[in-house]
Amino acid sequence: MSERNSLYELIRDAVGENGRLPEWFSLPEGEKKDDTVSFSDGARDGIALYHMGPREENIEGLKEVLKLVNEDKAGEAYLRLKEFFSDDNNRMLFMVDPLHDYLFQNHEDFSAERVYAFATALMRSSDNAECIKFGLTLFEMINVDDGTAYDVIRTLALCDEFTMFCAFSMRQWPDANNELLAAARKVNGWGRVHTVRYLAPLTEEARVWMLREGCRNTIMPAYSALEIAMKCDPLQYLQRPACTKEEYEDIRFLFLALLDEGAVPGISLLPEGPEMLKSLLELALNMDGGAKDLVLADSIEAYIKDKDMPEVQQLLAELRAARAA
Repeated sequence: MSERNSLYELIRDAVGENGRLPEWFSLPEGEKKDDTVSFSDGARDGIALYHMGPREENIEGLKEVLKLVNEDKAGEAYLRLKEFFSDDNNRMLFMVDPLHDYLFQNHEDFSAERVYAFATALMRSSDNAECIKFGLTLFEMINVDDGTAYDVIRTLALCDEFTMFCAFSMRQWPDANNELLAAARKVNGWGRVHTVRYLAPLTEEARVWMLREGCRNTIMPAYSALEIAMKCDPLQYLQRPACTKEEYEDIRFLFLALLDEGAVPGISLLPEGPEMLKSLLELALNMDGGAKDLVLADSIEAYIKDKDMPEVQQLLAELRAARAA
């Protein structure tokens, strides 16, 4: 599909022995559509998802591409697809749902074999990020492993630009949650933010990882903190009879993210929030948490300043006194 190396090949060849991409890796600048602003991999989709409202999309161009695919004109379809995405206003993120609706309503009009072949060819061979996302979106609806397709998606998922679209597909795989957990562990940026949205605490391993590491991303921990707290019952985790210093530090990190409500909602949406803060402070008093406990105290104090929480206020005073000693 391209004379240049495909993006899949670039990602595959950069993967280290640890199964992750190196910190320096990013897609070629030419694949980032904005001429004046440089975005890290996954940033444009992530910002749009969290900070832009829904918008209506015209997918007529994609319908034309699919008609060409159905007529066994894959080469022409690919050229038309690249032309479609050369318009920076055309972003696959906003077209996933209307495309799904269109294909669901008209699936009898299309050859599943030709659509599948086109989707997997895009995933493996395209040098255009939005075209690959289109392929991943088509694959999600068919989702049949040909012996290598799932491995291609696992590899693409290592790049933050594609992790969310890969997660859409992984949700339907056998052993889906473990696939999502494995993917989340191998990314640190927007990919982790997106994968945690679909990850569920179905096993103790998944639950503990989410509580301790799920919001440790390089973007903004607060993006994932509320999702994790709503799924994983941190209150039960706090009230266990034993807790190591490392576990405490991880759960403290989660709560600092929950208390940071500057960009997205956090602890204020948790009905059990006051009880969580009380349990957290009781745990902190039994731990040698150092100066970061004072950061926690400041964050809690700022959050409760207009709230009637005398027990939390008392525990805050005790924590400050203990750390000052």
